[in-house]
This record gives sequence, C-alpha cells and structure tokens, in this order.
Amino acid sequence: MPALCKAKPTPNRKGIEAESVTRGAEPETVEERIGYCFRDRSLLLRALTHRSHSHEHSASGRPAVPDNEQLEFLGDAVLGFLVSEMLVGAHQMGFEL
Repeated sequence: MPALCKAKPTPNRKGIEAESVTRGAEPETVEERIGYCFRDRSLLLRALTHRSHSHEHSASGRPAVPDNEQLEFLGDAVLGFLVSEMLVGAHQMGFEL
C-alpha cells in the first residue's frame, strides 16, 4: 500500500495514448497520470503485463511474472453481465427470437 499517494489527474491532452501513460513508467508515475492511487500496486503491474512479456521473462531463466490474461477474462465477463442487465432492464417486455 502506498504510504503517501497524492495522485492528481494529469490534464488529458489530445492524442494521448494509453501506451504513452504506462510505457516504462513506475507505478507512482502511472498513478499520477491517471489520478488514482492503487491499494495493491502488484495488481496495477499485473494489469499492464502482456502474456508475451511474461513468457519472454520466463524464457530468459527468470521467474515468470503474472500477466493480465485472467484479469482481462474477468473484466470481459463483468462487462458482458452489466450490458446484459442493462438490455434486459430496458426491454423487459421484449420477445426472444
């Protein structure tokens, strides 16, 4: 847990890409750029770690680092659930085809 997190959102500039916020940045820098303090920075690092990086890391003889694949699957499932709930609520009298 960060001792003192004073993250404030950086004003969004036109054309800014997510990659420019995170590439090579320390967790504290990412927090400052997005204006959010993570309680568990290991989740931030995991969320930003692609499977290919994890594989390359372990292929070089170092311990594997967790990747974001499970978090991505969970996020997709939650998003699917929320969209389904919204559609069912909006079309309660609808008919299935």
